[in-house]
Amino acid sequence: MALDDVADELYGLPMEQFTEARNARAKELSASEDKETAAAVRKLRKPSQPAWLANQLVRGHPKEIVKILALGKDLRQAQDQSKGADLRRLSSDRQELVQRVLRLAAVEAKTAGMSFGTDVQRQLVATIEAAMANESSGLALKAGRLPDALSHVGFGGVQTTEPDVLTRGRRTSKRQSSESQSEPDDARRNLLDEAEKAMAASQTALDTASAALDQARQRHDAANSRRRDIAAHLRKAEREVKEASQELQKAVTRQKREKATLLVAERELRRRAR
Repeated sequence: MALDDVADELYGLPMEQFTEARNARAKELSASEDKETAAAVRKLRKPSQPAWLANQLVRGHPKEIVKILALGKDLRQAQDQSKGADLRRLSSDRQELVQRVLRLAAVEAKTAGMSFGTDVQRQLVATIEAAMANESSGLALKAGRLPDALSHVGFGGVQTTEPDVLTRGRRTSKRQSSESQSEPDDARRNLLDEAEKAMAASQTALDTASAALDQARQRHDAANSRRRDIAAHLRKAEREVKEASQELQKAVTRQKREKATLLVAERELRRRAR
């Protein structure tokens, strides 16, 4: 069995089954004399919760992943061509798509019985943003075998263990072709880069906060609904208690009246008997 096939199988499993299944696969491969693949399988790392959720989204909601990659391509093109109007429109689409994917992830987490806290949401949003910002990161997400969340550091780049060679080459070419550029221009570009990074971080924080707000609203609405149901049941119970109390009082009065009638009848019977 090829390493990719084994990885696809393992990263599609519930998190708690990963380690045991990985070790079992490696043992099977060793027994079949495929030592090289067995060693590679043993090195596969158990996914973090954000990475696991991203992998499940790839398997359970492939259309949303396709939308993420397509929107990322459009955003990169609009940025390269400095199309401000397109960037604003696509940025709005990006926010909507991120929120939709977060809602799907919340369902996946609930189904798996795991929490979906703020930190997990933040890392998942960063992974989605990274997949949009960088083509290689998008392909990594699409493969559905992430061991860790991707780290987004500003649109157009992500933190990776290996530098993006094409991006690095473009930066080198630009430096070589612009040696005569003035220092003020360099300073402005650095400030712009920092501002873009800060904006991206703020957007991620906003998306995470919005997701948390949506969940809080859902819990609030559900609690209000339960409160209304309980209040309605309580009002019904109070009416039933009141009606039962009235019936009880009537029964007591009737009993007293009938008891008095019986006493009168007994006295009349004794009088006639004498």
